[in-house]
Amino acid sequence: MQRLEKLDKIADGVGIDLEDVSLIESAVEEIDIDQRFRNKLMSRLIEYFWESSKGDDDIDFDILNKTGTMSLNEENIFMYCDTLMNIGNKLESIEIIKSFGIEHIKKEDLLTLVTKAIEDDVFEQNKILVDIAFTLYKNGVFCDKTLEFIARAYNGRTKDMFDCLKVCVEQNVETYDFEERILIQMLFSNQTSKLDEAFGIYADRKRVTDTIIRAYFTVKSDAFFMNDEETKDAVFEYLEDGLNDVDDIKEFPNIYMLALSKYYSRKEKLNFKQTRLCEMIVKNLCDEDMVFSYFKALAKFVYIDRDILESTFVEYKGEKESIILKSKIFPISDDFFEEEFPNVYKNIFVKYKKIFADEIWEYQVVQNAEGNIKVLANDCVQFNKDEDAKESRFILINDIEDLPEGKDEEMKEKLTEFIYKDELVDNLFALI
Repeated sequence: MQRLEKLDKIADGVGIDLEDVSLIESAVEEIDIDQRFRNKLMSRLIEYFWESSKGDDDIDFDILNKTGTMSLNEENIFMYCDTLMNIGNKLESIEIIKSFGIEHIKKEDLLTLVTKAIEDDVFEQNKILVDIAFTLYKNGVFCDKTLEFIARAYNGRTKDMFDCLKVCVEQNVETYDFEERILIQMLFSNQTSKLDEAFGIYADRKRVTDTIIRAYFTVKSDAFFMNDEETKDAVFEYLEDGLNDVDDIKEFPNIYMLALSKYYSRKEKLNFKQTRLCEMIVKNLCDEDMVFSYFKALAKFVYIDRDILESTFVEYKGEKESIILKSKIFPISDDFFEEEFPNVYKNIFVKYKKIFADEIWEYQVVQNAEGNIKVLANDCVQFNKDEDAKESRFILINDIEDLPEGKDEEMKEKLTEFIYKDELVDNLFALI
């Protein structure tokens, strides 16, 4: 009876000593007691070991392990795991946390346990700890140490990593190579929605590497040229500086030249440096047979070949290479005929030819996949003189054809201009 009374006092929260430890140990093994009463006693025993672990007191490991095996619950799990941490059994503590389930442990207690564990360099890449630390962060529970730990070791969804990076920056904690890992992940997974912001953080906080810089500007150039993605002027300023620094323009990546030329085509004016670069780019791209319809808009800045200015373009961006162009010019022909459709750049197919103002170029873009014919596009285009196109005999003829009835005076002026230019050319050749 005296033994049970003593156990009642222990269970009710009266402090215990080493003698009480032996009493509890023998009681739970020898006496058939209620499970709830047993759990109370075991929790008191775990609490005793926990308090002892904070100092230099000796702890009976066998009893501690037996206690943990017999009775762990949401009330004592933290004390038990923290005791293991305090006495150096961190790995065992981590494994118990994992098996018990972090959802059953108070978040603030988990934060304490994780913070203690990561103080040991042995666990700097421990996946269980990384996942726990990140789960706590997602629930708004973190400290500078766990944020640094996540920055150093966590790899997961790009959005999650980037959101965490911003918190790290706000808290001004060490991020190691977190920015670089996020950027690489964005660049090679084509997740560009937050790319500029991530690159800005990286450039502000770290010593940038040439590889990352080139990859970033390549992705930005490609996104602008291929998808018309909104791009800051700073990107093109970097490309301009890069082109100024190369000795041979052929060493400059084509995607940079394509992006810059398309960017110039949308500007109202160019400065001297840009005009010179534009001229170099257009010449090089034309030499490489990389001609696009937007080249016409560059005529207000630099020389553009007459064949380009006088031509009508069909452009098609496909997903595969095996496509065919079928054309007919109304009213000249009634039937479609197949013609060459050059793949100018990354499955952007371009065909251009001269047609008169009263003609219509009807076309079909067809895919032939193992004998299965699929029409991908069915459309028509007409000649449209660009505002900045220089006058030529072909353009004058088109202007005449395009005049409505009753415009006799204008017709006369156009014919006079045409005859004058035609005779001028003949005289020049006669002189030669």
